[in-house]
Amino acid sequence: MNNIKLETRIALFLIKVILLIFITYQDEKDMEFSSFILFGLFISTIVSNYIYKELPYKSLLLATMIQLAIYFISKNNYGLGDVLINIVLSLDFYSPLYYFYFFTLQFIFGAIYSIFFILKGNSLESKIPFTKFILISYILSGVLNWIHTF
Repeated sequence: MNNIKLETRIALFLIKVILLIFITYQDEKDMEFSSFILFGLFISTIVSNYIYKELPYKSLLLATMIQLAIYFISKNNYGLGDVLINIVLSLDFYSPLYYFYFFTLQFIFGAIYSIFFILKGNSLESKIPFTKFILISYILSGVLNWIHTF
C-alpha cells in the first residue's frame, strides 16, 4: 500500500470526505440522506481498494457485526443509514484496530455532544443526526492511519 503516490491517497480521501460532508448536511437538515451519495461513497471506496489491491475483509466483517448489533439493540435510535455508512467506510481501514478507533471515536464525540445537548435543556427523546460524528471520526482515523503508514 505504501507504493501508492501520496497525491492519489489524499485525493481519494478528500473525495470521501466531501461525500461525507454532503451526507452530513442532508442528515442534519432532514434526518435522512440521498442513497445516490451513499452509492458514490461506496464506489470511491471500491476504487480505493482496487488501487491499493487489498480488501480489508476483517474490518468489513467486524463493522458489519458491530453495526447491525447496535442497530437492532438501539430500537431505531441508530439509523440504518448510519449502519450503511459505517459498513462502507470500514472498507477503508486495512486493520480492524483502525476501524475500532474510528468506531470508538464516533461514540465518544456523540456522547460529549449529547451531554451538552441535554445540558442546554433539550429532551432525551430528541433525535440527533449521527453522521457529523462519523465525519469527524473518519477524518481523525484517516490521519491516525496515515501517521502509522509513514
